[in-house]
Amino acid sequence: MFFYESVSDRNIDTNDTRIDNLTNYRNDPLNSDNITNVDGGIKFPIYYKILSTINNDCQGLGQFYLQVNGVPIANTPDNFELCDEGAGTNSFDGINTGINLRDPDRVKTILGSTQTELTHEVTFHTSQADADDVTSMGIPNDTNYTNTPQAGWSRGDISEQTIYVRVKNLNGCINNPTSFKIIVNPIPSISTTITAFPVCDVVTPSDGDPRNRIAQNINLTSKNDEILAGKPDHIVKYYLTKYDADDDNEIGNLTDFENDPLLTSFPANFNSDDPATQTIFVKVFDLGGNKCSSIFSTFQLVIYPEPNIPLNISDYTDCDNTTDVDADDENGRNGDITLKNKIPEILKNYSSTEFADFSVRFYATPLDAEIGDLDTALDENIFENDENGQEIFVRVENIKNSPIVCVNTRLSFKINIKPLPSFFVIGEENIDDPQIVCLNNTPLILEAESPDAIYDYQWTNEAGEIIGSDRTLGVTTAGKYTVTASDILPNGCSRSRTIVVKESNIATLEESFITIIDEATNIGNTDNISVSIDIISNNLGPGEYQFAITNEDTGKRYPFSGFQDEPIFENLEGGIYTITVNDKNGCAPDTELQISVIQFPKFFTPNGDGKNDVWSVKGANKIFYPNSSIDIFNRFGKLVAQIPIDSQGWDGTYNGTKLSSDDYWFRVQLIPANTSKVPVNKKGHFSLLRR
Repeated sequence: MFFYESVSDRNIDTNDTRIDNLTNYRNDPLNSDNITNVDGGIKFPIYYKILSTINNDCQGLGQFYLQVNGVPIANTPDNFELCDEGAGTNSFDGINTGINLRDPDRVKTILGSTQTELTHEVTFHTSQADADDVTSMGIPNDTNYTNTPQAGWSRGDISEQTIYVRVKNLNGCINNPTSFKIIVNPIPSISTTITAFPVCDVVTPSDGDPRNRIAQNINLTSKNDEILAGKPDHIVKYYLTKYDADDDNEIGNLTDFENDPLLTSFPANFNSDDPATQTIFVKVFDLGGNKCSSIFSTFQLVIYPEPNIPLNISDYTDCDNTTDVDADDENGRNGDITLKNKIPEILKNYSSTEFADFSVRFYATPLDAEIGDLDTALDENIFENDENGQEIFVRVENIKNSPIVCVNTRLSFKINIKPLPSFFVIGEENIDDPQIVCLNNTPLILEAESPDAIYDYQWTNEAGEIIGSDRTLGVTTAGKYTVTASDILPNGCSRSRTIVVKESNIATLEESFITIIDEATNIGNTDNISVSIDIISNNLGPGEYQFAITNEDTGKRYPFSGFQDEPIFENLEGGIYTITVNDKNGCAPDTELQISVIQFPKFFTPNGDGKNDVWSVKGANKIFYPNSSIDIFNRFGKLVAQIPIDSQGWDGTYNGTKLSSDDYWFRVQLIPANTSKVPVNKKGHFSLLRR
């Protein structure tokens, strides 16, 4: 048996014209004969041919009709976007009740404009399989449906359930699959323990009483961060009552709120610093999705009064003085003002045990007091006024209820400074250039001079001991001496002057302090003859010293004029030297000490020009070397001269005859007068040059 879509296909009867997919046939209306429209679809003939395989291929022809009914339309409706709607803990279960799946507008959307419920049946199903089961009647309570959260749902998740839609026409055909979702958005969480919102009562143009607990300019939005707890895309709404919260009748002036006296609870004792309270209702709204709102919560608005401070206090009175910054004690300024001494008077409306509840700070301007920056606060322990009569502004903070700090900044007082006695002492307070007491010439007389008045005087030492009561004081030792002049009337002020006295003295200089590097020694570089004084190991005295050295043989002085601080002299020549030590502090006389610096000349030129005409040992005389011998030999070892130590030296002759230019040898023995020194035994040679 073979099937065809048209008579012509059957007449041709080839493999190409036969219907070959008999078990999975799909009609082609363009290739069919006699298509007829019927209610709900079309019908068309299918032609067939039956061939006998046993009777000479006899064939039988026939046809039958195939009717194809149309599938109904099922448009996809919008999802249900809902908010969790329970009460209390049920507000967070992801379930809503009373959902009307068969809302007329929703059904109309599903059927579209060409279908009606008279000819089409719309049912809702919880699974696609149930929708495909033509025997299923769908969800029975589809006008009062309760959704079911998805598997794995937990609190805070969006609850989603897919509802499948089936549309069936009178022919029993059903739509292709379509569905929508029931989406139950979680409502925002909100704390049930929102912290209290403390505010301070302040003076405003509309309310001059800062202690009546009616506060203006309250910014309720400052609670937003705490209430939202980091939720993005959420807002907070504030309400006066629960009924306002239910009706979403929110407070309008959130940043300039004034507590309502009718809704505020006031303390029984208005003279105390106890606060008043008002309950504020709040809800959180999600700006995304269905803009779900939380259940309401509350917090307490707590209104504290301003500190109870007097309107006026007495001025601060003290005597003028000097400080490190201000050396003038006659300009009406005092550098030792203790502002905190005014605190008991400022807090006189409170007991001393309540003082710890307050912070009192002092400022130079009203604006600084209003701002209250710690960096601009005046030092309450040691303060110096800018001028006499300076006004000081007070900031009083009630810190008992921290973190809220209520402030009073309307109190001020003036600094009144009285003049000090007028007198002076020569050298007072001059540490860099103190008075000097020379220990070799005591005492040093200190004197207080007061040309304009007569005062009582008292002298004290560094230990505070009283050591005199006259205008003058003789001192013999170093130290700080203070004289205080007191003016009993009219101001009762006193002034002290301190004189620094430093000890000094002429230097102590001994021969053992001196190190000489010369040709008599066998140490060091004798090409650089030097003299040094060891002031580190040896104590020259309490003074400050400077040094000079003079060659008594030539008159040369080092340095050329004056003195030098370093006690070392280099590149000297032999000779008798005088070391001079001067006290910079002026103690006199200078200390002097003579020394011998030995040098053996390398040549001499006996030509009568007055320069190097003789050869002698420089720096040697009978005072330093009372016993000595100086012998001179020619190159063959013949003794040609013996020179006394105090002689002018050898003139280059032998028995009155001038010797020729040549090298000559010397042998010197010097026995020092100071028996602690080692004798000098030296051999060497020098040149006689005749020019």
